[in-house]
Amino acid sequence: MKYLLLTLALFSFNVFAQEIWYKYAESDSYFYFAKIESYKSTKDGGQFIQKIEQKTKPVLTFYLIEMKTKDCNKGYGFVYVNSLDGKLVSQFDYVEGGETIAQKAGDALCELIKSSKSI
Repeated sequence: MKYLLLTLALFSFNVFAQEIWYKYAESDSYFYFAKIESYKSTKDGGQFIQKIEQKTKPVLTFYLIEMKTKDCNKGYGFVYVNSLDGKLVSQFDYVEGGETIAQKAGDALCELIKSSKSI
């Protein structure tokens, strides 16, 4: 009985853990997810943890995606990709409603910024 309860608990945890990632984009080779619960307001914007999952191999990569509130307000600017320790990895152009992966990440992040702040 203990093993059944432990198995059910682990299964429930795995199901819950999978639900915390929101898939916001997909390419031919990758899925892109945002960990909504990781969203954090910063002094001039917001950030969340991004997971990139390869479709053909079990390889995951994680980044911090960041955007400034002023860029969210304007509907254009930049999306910043940082390593998990906060160091800048890349910077991409952002235009609201754009078709690139970075622009879709920016749209998702902008929605979170708007819902957490009066802008």
